[in-house]
This record gives sequence, structure tokens and C-alpha cells, in this order.
Amino acid sequence: MNLKKNGLLIAILGAIQLTGCGGSDNNTSANQPVAERPSTENPPSTVEPNFSLTTFKSNACGSKAVVADIVYHSADGSFISSEKTSTSGEVASTLPENTQHVSLVYNATTENGEKHLQIQTLLNVAEGFKIDSLSFNDKEPCGCSAITYDLRTLKAESPDSTVFNVGATPILLSEAQEQFNTCATDAQTLVFTQSEAGHKGGLYDTSKAATITLSDQQITAPGTLVDLSTMQFDDQETINFSSHSGNNEVHSVIVNQAAYTHPSYKDKNQLVIFNDLETVNYLSLNRPRHMQLTDDLSYTSYFTAMNRVSDEGKISDLTHIQLDDVLTSAYESFVNSIKEESHMAELDFSAVDKRVNLATVNYAWENDIQGKAHWQIITDGEETIPQLEFDDVVQKVEPDNLSVTLTLNALNTEHTFNDLRAAYLNSMISFEKRVESKLFDKMASYSLTHQPK
Repeated sequence: MNLKKNGLLIAILGAIQLTGCGGSDNNTSANQPVAERPSTENPPSTVEPNFSLTTFKSNACGSKAVVADIVYHSADGSFISSEKTSTSGEVASTLPENTQHVSLVYNATTENGEKHLQIQTLLNVAEGFKIDSLSFNDKEPCGCSAITYDLRTLKAESPDSTVFNVGATPILLSEAQEQFNTCATDAQTLVFTQSEAGHKGGLYDTSKAATITLSDQQITAPGTLVDLSTMQFDDQETINFSSHSGNNEVHSVIVNQAAYTHPSYKDKNQLVIFNDLETVNYLSLNRPRHMQLTDDLSYTSYFTAMNRVSDEGKISDLTHIQLDDVLTSAYESFVNSIKEESHMAELDFSAVDKRVNLATVNYAWENDIQGKAHWQIITDGEETIPQLEFDDVVQKVEPDNLSVTLTLNALNTEHTFNDLRAAYLNSMISFEKRVESKLFDKMASYSLTHQPK
């Protein structure tokens, strides 16, 4: 077995000292105890790990620790060394000498044989970096539970009501069948009704196959409509709304502004919160854009503004990052830097919206050897990304269908960038962590994707 000279090994070796055994002099009997002399040597020094995290794969079903490769890079991107996280995904080591950047690499093959390569690079961590968790996307589907909803009782009690989240679309009970079969992908489901009396809801366990009998006695929590009366919508804007109970998404809906503002939507309005069920509710406004800058430079962009809905159904501070000449020029310079032979990417979005405090660069490509590859680099928006080398950890191949996505984030925090980056990565492990971080309250983002010709 080859032992790599990594930071953890250096720390262990540095803490070990060999001590000699003294003999006895002629005046001391071999059987006579000898008094120990106080040591004049300094105690062994220990090197505290300055790099620690645990790697997970995560999806809507949960998270599981995974083994990932860790690659240490110098300031110019050169490969220094590599190691692996433990079987429990953990690493706690001292960064090798001259380390400036660190990459985490995770390879996986799904049950249907589809290969995935994921890389996450942390820039400028020479002083150390410690977080609880770093998450990769789990590409396996969650599966679903066979659920039969028995509607007979509810039909008899509330024939004029409409029931939501039993099927893919709202069901008018007066026209509904007595039973409805579905395959639920969520561990819990918020089922609610709408009638002239308003909305009422209840939470149901849909984590395993079951027959669920719906009735008025169970669907009792009063609902409050989300108030968007003061919102000014863009023509192409969509409204994304979701409710969570713990880490479980129990209700979600996407509606475009044209449908939402149509008079008929009031009869099937699903933008409802249920305070008695103690759900956490977020709403975002999303705008797609496509722009052709030159013959060979175009991009697709996506605006998002998000905030938490109050218990009164109110939402405010949904302020998009503005598309202007400064942002367009900064993005064009970034794309041009990628094309240059220096193989370094130059980012300078310092003059863009002052709220922007974290930027991610994502490369995506696909080939027969690596499968579908995704590489994310997190920056502060003003950075030079060197050509990073991975030795044999990542095979050198020419990527096909390369796309580059830059996302500018305005997150809700007063943290310095290093603390913000740590909080952001820690929050990716679960929805509850994201809520706890409050980073996504009043957040805005602007994502731009470019596929070079």
C-alpha cells in the first residue's frame, strides 16, 4: 500500500518523539527502585488540524456520507498532493505546505450505469478551512410510495370543495372518483381544500405505501392566502412557492404571472400557508432572459428574488439584481478570459450590485470516460481562477459540449466572505440548515449560462 505524504501524516509524525532508556550506575542495585528525575525537555508539540469537513451526497430524500478525493493545489494551480476522506466522509488534517486552493472530487455511477463526476473547488484557503459538511448532488432518484387516497368521506362532507395535492392537478370533489391512486415522492404531503369558507389543510405521512382516508375531521388547519397585491410582475415572471415541515417539502407550486393574475385563478389559488401546521414557507419571483451579444457570444440568464413568507401571508423585499451595462461588460470580460490561452478565468464583478457577496462558476460537460461532469468554484466575485491540475485524480480529457454558468448571489448576511462561504456550504446539507442560516431570506441571484461555439 502506498502512503501519501499528506497533511494528516505530517501532523502525526510531528507529534511523535522517541525517548531513550537510561541504564543504572555501578552504585545502584538492579533491584532497587530509581527515583525519576523531572524532565527538562519541552512536552511534545501537536499540530492542530486546520482543514476539516465531512463529505455527503444529498437529495430530497436525505443525505449520506461518501468518500471523496481531496486535491491540494498551489497558488498557480499546480498539483501538490491528494488524499481521500474516510469511509464516514471525514477529514481533519493540516494543509500541505504551499497549499492555496483545495478541490473535492466525487465520482459515482447510478444504478442504471450513468456516470457522474462532481468537483467543488475552494479558493484561497491557505490559512485553513473548517466546515461541518460539504454536499454533492445525489443523482439517484428518491423513488416513491404507492398512496391510495379514499375520498368517499370527504366527498360526502364537502362536495363543493376542491382538494389539492391528492393528484397532479386540483380535484373538484363533486366530480371526483371515490379513490385516487398516486405515487408520492415526498415523506409528508400537505393536503388542503378550498371552498367558499376558505382553505383548510392537514399533513399526512406519505413515506410508505398506505391507504389514506380523507375527512373534514382531519383537514382542519385554517389557511391564509399569500398576499401579492402590491407586486409588480414582469411579463415572463413565474412565482415559485414551497412549504416545508422540517426537512420535508410538503407543498410546492409554480405559476406564471399570466395565470396568477387571471380572474379564474382565485378558484384554484395554491399560494396558501397553514400556521397551525408550523410549516416554513418561501416564495420567489423568477425571470428568464436570453441575449445575443455577438455572433458567437450569447447567454441565457435567470433572475431570482426570494424571501420567507410571514405568518400573516405577507412578503416583501423581493428585489432583483439589475441587468445593466456594468454587469453585461463584466460578464463579457469573464467569458473572453476563458477563451484566452492562459487558461485562467478572470472575474471582476465588484462594480455590480453592491449586495452581491458570493459568486459561483460552474463548468458542465460530458464525455464517455467521465460521464456527466459538473465543476463548481465558489468566489467572492473578484478573483483570478488559475488552471487547476489534478494529477491522476481526474483524467485529462477534452470536454464535449462545455457550458459555463456564472451565478451572482446577494445573500442575507454581514459575514466576511470566508465565513459566508462556510455558512453557505454548511447550509446545503438540508432545508432546516438553510432556514437556520437565514442566508436565503431577502436573497437575490442572477445566473448566466454561456456555451462557447
